[in-house]
This record gives sequence, C-alpha cells and structure tokens, in this order.
Amino acid sequence: MYKYRLGSRWALLGNRFAVFATLVFAAAGCRGETSRPEVIIYLANETSPVDDERENYETIIKWLNSERSQETQTIVDSFELDQKMFPLAVDLETTSLAVEVPKQQESSGLVVLTNGMFRSGKYLLWKPGFDRAQETPLPIASSHPNLILAANPLSRADTIAAVLSFVATQFDPNENRFVLVIKSHGSGTKVMTPRLAVRATDTNRNEVLRVANNQAPAGELPLWTDRLGVSKPEFLSILGDAGRHQQMNFSLVYLEACNAMKHEFAFDQLPTNVEQLLLIRERANYVNIPYADVVQRQSQCGSFSKALLAILPNKFVVLGGHHRASCTLFSKSIPDLGYFIPLALWLLWTVRRPMVT
Repeated sequence: MYKYRLGSRWALLGNRFAVFATLVFAAAGCRGETSRPEVIIYLANETSPVDDERENYETIIKWLNSERSQETQTIVDSFELDQKMFPLAVDLETTSLAVEVPKQQESSGLVVLTNGMFRSGKYLLWKPGFDRAQETPLPIASSHPNLILAANPLSRADTIAAVLSFVATQFDPNENRFVLVIKSHGSGTKVMTPRLAVRATDTNRNEVLRVANNQAPAGELPLWTDRLGVSKPEFLSILGDAGRHQQMNFSLVYLEACNAMKHEFAFDQLPTNVEQLLLIRERANYVNIPYADVVQRQSQCGSFSKALLAILPNKFVVLGGHHRASCTLFSKSIPDLGYFIPLALWLLWTVRRPMVT
C-alpha cells in the first residue's frame, strides 16, 4: 500500500537536500574560479627606435639602399612604415583602454606597458577607486648590453616574466583572473621579436645584402637572423611559471604577432593556468581589435575576455574555451542558474515520489 508519511518524508528530504546542496555549492565554488573579475595586462613590443637603435636602423637602411633591388626596397619600405605605424597603433589601443576601462563597472584593473614606457621607467595603472589610469613608476630596469634589447625590453623573456611577477603584487591573484594581451612582431622561430634584430656592429654591408636578396642558403644564415626574441617554449614557460610562483590564472592570453600559427600551438601544450589562447591565423595588421568596443560590451558579455572573443572575425583562432557564447543578459545569467536546475528537478521528483510503507 502507498501512502505519504510527511514527517519521515521531509526528514529524508532534508538529508538528501543537504547532500545535494553540498555538491551544488562545491560545483559553484569551482566555477567561482572562472567568475572572478579580470585584470587586463596590455604589453606592446612596438618599434620605437631612439638614440643608438635609431642609428643602427639608419646604418642598415643605408646598406640596403646602396644596391637596390626589389627585395631590398621591400625591406626598407617595411622598416620605414613600421616605425610610423606601430607606435601609432599602440597609442590608439592604449588610449582606448586607458579611457574606457575606468568607465566600466565590471572593470577590475588595467596595466599598460610599452617599450617606450619601459625605457622611461613608467607604466599605466588603473585600479577600482582611481578616477583615471595613472602613470606610475615601474621598478624594473630595462638596461641591457645589447642596444636592441635595451630599446625593446619586451622582446626579452626575463623582462616579461618580471612584469607578470610585478603585476601579481598589484592585483591579488587569489581575487582576480588576468587577461594578457601581447602585441609584437613575430617570426618563424620566435613568437616575439624586435623588427630589426641585428646590430650593424655584428655584421657588414655585404652580409646584409646577401641575406636580404635571399642569396644565403638556409644552412649558412648568420646567427643574428635567429637570435633575439622569445621562443615558443620560453613563452609557455613564462605563463606556467606565473601560475606556479605567483598563482596567476589567465582567462585569456592574446598573442598578436605575425607567424604565430607557424609555431603550431595546441591546447594540450598550454599551462593549466591558461584557459584560452588567442592567435591570428593570417598576417597581423597594426590594428586588429577595436578595444573601445570590447570594453563597452563588458557588461553585456560578463567580462572583457568574453566581449573580445564575441567580436572576432574568422582570421582568429582560439585554443580552448567556448568563445562563441551570445552576449546577452539572459545568456550571461544562464551559467549560474544552470547549477540549480538539476536541484529543482530533483526536489520535484522527491516530493512527488510516493514512499512504500
């Protein structure tokens, strides 16, 4: 015979609820790891030669112009265009971030650092409570015996590691996730590199012309053609070390550099503290992301990383995550509500199910 015994039923229900609630809130706690606010770190390894590096450019360009060919002219034109466009693009993006991030209630922090800022010993910092992004002293030296690396400190693995370590002292990794944006030149062997990676004192006119005109076999290329910059293993090691030593977790790492796809990144190669890696499938332009639009969509999408991933054209590749989620208030709330849908169904089934006595 079936009948309801309310006292024992609700006691049993209470016990079941306690067990299930423990599981639900444990799962919610796991998701809390990914729902922490995001701090944006923007690092630009831009071409902005000064002093010794400018003289180095002038010498190399003079050698290339001494025996003009289609190849040498293309290189000279690219050098001159790069010195104009790269700093302009970085100025546009850093200004957009510095202006828009403080306006958004969802923003948790911003760090902006370029080669030019690094050389001057400054960076831009914004924290909740600041009315604007502030120029702040940077306690990391940019000096280096190699004039190119001194002028392009963000071409160095040790420098990037030091920057991430410093950022962890400004924003508690236990309370924040991080979005790392790196804007740089890249090559077939380096994920980050300065545009001109040879000192005139390390080569000569004939050697430069021979390399520029593709007259040097691959096995006879000078060492300087593959020396300066950050390799893929170094890049992944930097990210992993930031997790192991500073407990930094990255909801997104965006490597904006040419030739990034040639390095054959795979999701299973990423450190466990990196949720997603964003790469450009094709050649990178000087401006690829409208950062003002991204920041303004934060409230709609739920975070900076989701807003960025939601606007990507097909030339981008994302390793990891589910980046095509719709940016609506409803879709933003569904993941949190989803944890309690099974609980509601289970409670309904338990109440309606008869007990055998």
